[in-house]
Formats: sequence, C-alpha cells, structure tokens
Amino acid sequence: MQEHLENFLSGLKEHLGNNLVSVVLYGSGAKDGHDPKKSDMNVMIVLNEVSLDPLSLAEKIILQGQRKANIRPVFWTKGELKSFADVFPVEFSGILKNHKVIYGSDPLRGIRVSTKNLRHQLEFELASKLLRLRTAWAELRGDSYGLEVFLIQFGTSFAHLFQHAQKLLGKKLKPDLSLPFEACRRLKRKEIKLKRHELERLYQEVHDAATAVVKAL
Repeated sequence: MQEHLENFLSGLKEHLGNNLVSVVLYGSGAKDGHDPKKSDMNVMIVLNEVSLDPLSLAEKIILQGQRKANIRPVFWTKGELKSFADVFPVEFSGILKNHKVIYGSDPLRGIRVSTKNLRHQLEFELASKLLRLRTAWAELRGDSYGLEVFLIQFGTSFAHLFQHAQKLLGKKLKPDLSLPFEACRRLKRKEIKLKRHELERLYQEVHDAATAVVKAL
C-alpha cells in the first residue's frame, strides 16, 4: 500500500507541479492496518486552482492509483474547503477527526463544522433514506436476495449516519437503536446469514430505528 501511495504522490507532484498545495489521507486509509482490498483509500488533493486541464495531465496516475490501490481522490481548492464544510458537515466532521497530511501543510487547520448544518444534513440524509426504505418494502418483501443487498447498502449507510446523530444528540438517542444497523454491518461482513423471514424482520427493525432517529433530530 505504501509503495502505491508514494508512486501516486510522486506522480501528482510531477504532473501538477506548483499547483499542488496539499495531499491528505482521510477515513480508514489514515488508520494503521488499513487494507486496500477491503476498503478504498480516500485522498483529498488541494490545489491552488482547479480546472479540468491539470486534471487531464494527471489522468494516468489517477487511474493507476484507482486500479492498483483503490485510491479515490477528491480535488478542492483551499478556498473551497471552508465553504464546502458547511455543505457537507457529516463528511467533514469525519475527515477532521481522522486525517493524515502526507504532503504540504494541513489545509483543514482552523475549519469548524456547524452543529446546525450537521443536524440539517443528518435529517435530510436519514429522512431521504427512510422514504426510500418504505417505498422499496413492497418491491423487496419475499425476495431474500433483494432484501439482503438492500439492507447491506442502506443499513450500513444508516449505521454511519447514526454515529454522527448520536454524537450530536447524546442521551436523546437510545444506544440500542444502533443494533439493527450493526446487524446490517455484520451481514455485509458475512458474520451472519439470515433467512428470508429474518431479513424481513431486520428490515422492519431498521425502519423503526431510522424513524426514531429522524424524529429525535
């Protein structure tokens, strides 16, 4: 992993030159023991100026990084970071908590996430997924494969959002509301195998827990 990351960084320096300000690892890639076979390596690339022309110059190294090490870059200017932190407070709160600068200065220093904006995004994300959950029930009921795929996708997403909601709301959220979402994560990791009626019950539990979280927000 380290070799691929070093090659990726070297290619960015070569192709982007003085336009490259900082490169930051965030998410699981910033933790010790990260396994690129199991999860992506998220990389924030901060430029003085972002246009498609310099990105085209770095196209080869970007595609190689994606193919060889699951490197998933996002490109920002330093000026955009502060304003976009208000637009994506959930994502930025996670990035601020766990990131590692591998080139340049720390572009996240001094950035704060508004709890008001965080609450709004959480409410929007959770409510949108909850509505999709209700709509899909008629389509998926009785379909073991469809239920499992849906629960893995939506349940793990709910689990991530629940963690942020719990930090925001504290004791207003009962800890056991997380149990259905954690079951979805275990399903994704193949730690459990559920029959159709068990998947349907878990689906209902995810729905009820998500409803309670949205109501609390």
